[in-house]
Amino acid sequence: MPVVVDWGLQSADAGLQSYQLEYRIGSGDWVRLPLASPASSVTRHVLPSAHDVRYRVRAIDRNGQAGDWRSSDWVIPTALSDSSTAIRYSGTWAFVNYSTYLNRRAHWTKTRSASVTYTFDGASVAWAGPVGPTRGQARVIVDGRLVATVDTYRSVFKARDVLWAASLKDGRHTLRIQVLGTAGRPTVAVDGLYVLRPG
Repeated sequence: MPVVVDWGLQSADAGLQSYQLEYRIGSGDWVRLPLASPASSVTRHVLPSAHDVRYRVRAIDRNGQAGDWRSSDWVIPTALSDSSTAIRYSGTWAFVNYSTYLNRRAHWTKTRSASVTYTFDGASVAWAGPVGPTRGQARVIVDGRLVATVDTYRSVFKARDVLWAASLKDGRHTLRIQVLGTAGRPTVAVDGLYVLRPG
């Protein structure tokens, strides 16, 4: 399951040189995560589903002094493939097999107003699916409120990408993805949905 980890620490003494980021699964050891650059304050990370996970980060100043570790709460990531019985499809949908899809399959449609609905308990949710030159737009509605219009068009096909993600107040939520039937490139697909909930 892909997650985005970000933080806002600062080094108050001699200026920031770098950050150190680590993660821990359950009672396992802390494992260092590489960053795109020493002062990066965001990174993507792929986690195993259904395990307690925690992150910690600290700042290193230009004198080499390390600050205190700051830890996240425990979270449990859950990945649902498009075929999960918890996901409801409305309108005309078909499915396609592909080796790099979650569980090797994804649902797709070209039908305007076709939709996907998923009710979950958690504090973060994401939609993953393919992008490419034939891919169109869809509305993302959370708890009855339009929060985004997502365009899945890209000049080159990619089988799996995080199309939309958001942090929410922990609790019960309903996610709805509604296809717009974009002229000339109406196809929208759902490979999987991802949820983070407190551990």
